[in-house]
Amino acid sequence: MNSHFPKMAADDLDFQRTALFLDVDGTLLDIAATPERVVVPGRTRRDDRPARTIARRRAAIVTGRTLADLDRLFLPLRTRAAGVHGAEIRFAPNEAAVESDGAAPLPDSLWRAFAATTLAFPGALAENKRYSFTAHYRAAPKAAAPLRAALLSLLERCATGDLELTDALCAYEIKSSGVNKGAAVRRFLERPPFVGRRPMFIATTPATNSASARSPIAAASLSRSARSDRKSTMCSPIRRRCGYGWSGSPPSRPLRERRDRAQRRHGFCADRQLPDRRSR
Repeated sequence: MNSHFPKMAADDLDFQRTALFLDVDGTLLDIAATPERVVVPGRTRRDDRPARTIARRRAAIVTGRTLADLDRLFLPLRTRAAGVHGAEIRFAPNEAAVESDGAAPLPDSLWRAFAATTLAFPGALAENKRYSFTAHYRAAPKAAAPLRAALLSLLERCATGDLELTDALCAYEIKSSGVNKGAAVRRFLERPPFVGRRPMFIATTPATNSASARSPIAAASLSRSARSDRKSTMCSPIRRRCGYGWSGSPPSRPLRERRDRAQRRHGFCADRQLPDRRSR
């Protein structure tokens, strides 16, 4: 399933039988100009309720970020998580991460060529995540098409093994085609506490649909138009339920009361969009 997240209702989710998987950028946290400029709001760091909720529920984070970067963002919180699209997985908060089957660090020679190709476009940034290389062009939007063509040409000339170029949010990424978020979710489903549960993956980028395309996962995707339509008034619905604070104008009192009632009733869950009555 590929739908706008606000169309989903909390009553449709049975958390006694659902395993919840969450992306980070654009879902739990707002997207920034560069990956290192993404921050967790101070209110969230002071409030440990979201951390307790994630730990208590059958939930895990599945992200393109490295686990080291994820832990840096959410310190002191450690969760079940898959990083670099599943190349590294931590099955329990107190366990060390393991390397997924089929995942291997990409060669240094490819990184040097990748960085040189990316940095030839002013404003573009190259990121080395060992298991994948990412070219960010958010600060150079006009470079999107030529950068993609240059990276495809690089992949044909230099790449060895089963590598692919994938699209992300204002970015392109080279990684092993055998490493994807769907495979990471399937590995979680083989272990407690996820065994026998219906998986649901919540993310923002359509690229994350690899999680649903390659495994029987209900995927809720926030389209770019849906995000821009409500960017000025509220943060994403999943952050409302997690306790990750509001962005833009604060909610009205009726909206806060409805949000709080939903949180007390459902805990960490998805809910239908709660419109601000002031706009009516």
